[in-house]
Amino acid sequence: MKLLALPVSSLSYAQSTFLNIALVFVLSRLVILLLSCVGYNNFQDELPDTTSLFDHLRVLWGKWDTGWYRRVAFEGYERAPFSAATYKTWGFLPLYPLVIRGASWLFHIENYFSLASIIASLFSFLALLILC
Repeated sequence: MKLLALPVSSLSYAQSTFLNIALVFVLSRLVILLLSCVGYNNFQDELPDTTSLFDHLRVLWGKWDTGWYRRVAFEGYERAPFSAATYKTWGFLPLYPLVIRGASWLFHIENYFSLASIIASLFSFLALLILC
C-alpha cells in the first residue's frame, strides 16, 4: 500500500519505500506526542510542580509497568524464592529491558531511564517499520 501519491517516474522504489516508512514513523510519533499533551492538560493536578515539559511527560509516561521494566533493565531479575504474597519481576520478558539498557549504555545516559526507554522504543519501532 502506497501512502504517497507521487508519480512513479519521479521516485525509485527504494526512495518511495523510505518516504513511506518515514511518514508512518513521524506521524505515529506526533500522534503519541499529541495524546501525551492531551493527557498533560487533563491530568495536570497529578503532576509535580515543575515547569519542565519533559518532567511532566516523564511522569505521564512513567506509569503502570515502567518501574518493573526499570528494575529488570538496571537491577536484573530477583533471586528470591517464589512467594505468592509479593510481586516479582519475573513476569517481564528480558528483550525490552535489554534494549533499554543497551540504549542507555550506547548513548551514555545510564542515569536517565525515561530518555533511554524513549530512544529504545523509537529505534525499535523504526526497525519494525523497516523490516516489515
